[in-house]
This record gives sequence, structure tokens and C-alpha cells, in this order.
Amino acid sequence: MKNIFLITAFIFCPSLLLFANEKSLDIGLKFQKSIGLYYENGFMLQYSDPEYLYLDNAEIGFSYVSSRLGSAIGSNALKQDSYILNLTYKYFSFWKIDPLLRLNIGYFYSDYESDIFKNLDNSSLLFSCELGAKINTNSPLNINISLGYNFITGDGLSGAGSLYPVFYQMGVSWDLYYKDSAK
Repeated sequence: MKNIFLITAFIFCPSLLLFANEKSLDIGLKFQKSIGLYYENGFMLQYSDPEYLYLDNAEIGFSYVSSRLGSAIGSNALKQDSYILNLTYKYFSFWKIDPLLRLNIGYFYSDYESDIFKNLDNSSLLFSCELGAKINTNSPLNINISLGYNFITGDGLSGAGSLYPVFYQMGVSWDLYYKDSAK
């Protein structure tokens, strides 16, 4: 399943570079919580470039979140990792707060750490959407918040049992291409 995700990413990621608005490269931290389960933290990368303007106000991105950097630190929580590619569309990008819609595809893996659970599914493809907002601070600092829904979940026997459907997230990032418009 991981190979399917990597092949899909290799084929579609370069073509997604065609969808962007203003040139930006946001690198930052992502904090995510599955409702009813774990805190997962990690990093995020969002990119857009006007040279490839076919869909206004769009960004592509990659993020990695893990309970290893959240609930599993110093606890008995399952160690799970998510590798996510996304396409984000921001509405009304001239506002201080840009409403956004994000589509995610990716790969999920949960390390059950015991042979007792070897017959249970511990990985899954990810397909989810998020609805939220990006807060523009008139500085290189960007903040985004959203509520998301995983369309692929499981009960442990058919699909990973620790992949819950509803989550919320917050990202704090720094735009490496930021140019102060007041100059």
C-alpha cells in the first residue's frame, strides 16, 4: 500500500505544481488531534507559484504528523505516522482570514508493537478533506486552522482501527518567499 502512495505521489505531485496563486513557500509545524484519540504533531510544507497559475488561490503541500511527537511521548499510546499530500484552495485571498478547502491523500501506519496484533490491519491509504481558515498576519508568519474528515477508516479487521474519521488541526508556518508590501 505504501508503494501505491509513493507511485501516486511521484506521478501527480509535479502536475500539482500547475495550481498556485502567489509565490510562497511555507514551512512550519502542524498540530493535529483526532477527536476521541491521539494528539499528532509534525511538520508541514505548503507551496504556490504564480508562474503556473491555472487555478487561482491554490497551494500544494506535504505534511508528516505522528503520535510519536504527540500523545506517544512518554506514554503507552500507539505510535502512528501519517504522510500527507494536499491541495488547498483559499477563497477570498484578499481578506485577513482566508477560508480554505483542503483535499488530502496519503499513507497511514500504526505500529502496534506486539505480535499479538499481527493479524490486524495497521496501515491504510488516507483520503480526507478539511474546511478551515488561513490567518494572514502581514508578516512571514501564517496560521491555519481546520476541521477535517477521513473518508477511509477502519475497525482493525478491515482497515486500521486507530484511524478515526474526525480531526482538527492547526498549522503555524513561516513563508520563506515573503516580501513586505510596505517597502
